[in-house]
Amino acid sequence: MIMSNIKKNGFTLAEILITLTVIGIIAAITIPYMILETRKKETITALKKSYSTLQNAIYITQSKQGNISEWDIPETNNTARALAFFNSIKNQLNIMKVCGTESGCFADTTYKYLNGEDWSNIDNRDDLYKFMLSNGMSIAIKFYETTSVNSQGFFVDINGAKEPNIRGIDEFAFLIDVKNNRVVPYGNDKESLEILSDCSKNGYGNYCAEYILRYDKMDYL
Repeated sequence: MIMSNIKKNGFTLAEILITLTVIGIIAAITIPYMILETRKKETITALKKSYSTLQNAIYITQSKQGNISEWDIPETNNTARALAFFNSIKNQLNIMKVCGTESGCFADTTYKYLNGEDWSNIDNRDDLYKFMLSNGMSIAIKFYETTSVNSQGFFVDINGAKEPNIRGIDEFAFLIDVKNNRVVPYGNDKESLEILSDCSKNGYGNYCAEYILRYDKMDYL
């Protein structure tokens, strides 16, 4: 009688295989999702840290040297202007490596826009002043002599030379608001619809730093 009950209540090999198959399917669906969500949270945290780091560097320098317009920055020569701006804020940053106008601080590749189109090889550009922080972030300063509001800013790769090297995923743009002595994410003056359109799979990703900081999420991936 006991043997009979064991046979009756046991699982067949087919039932075990079916159960394992179902578990495997569920794992295949949920694990990539969990990994993606973890990466999103890590990206949001890193982006906020980069923003805070740059903002604090400007605020501290401003307390010592006055407004940005009073800093010792040449009126002409984009490269010289970027270098002068770097020299002003460098003591407020934990810098691991300085590349200047040379390569070696960013991935030597053409960065992509969020929609997959080519953007730029930041590492090879000699109009930017590039350096790396001790936390692994890569930063490039753009400080053109034009008066356009988009002519001064930062390109930040939150994980350095590591992939994917895509704007809006690991590379983001900030502007230097000289008038108000602060750093702002590119697109901070845009309406929500314009930001949502740009920070999407069909957009460029230029305003994704603003999207993340404004909405505290990264649901466009």
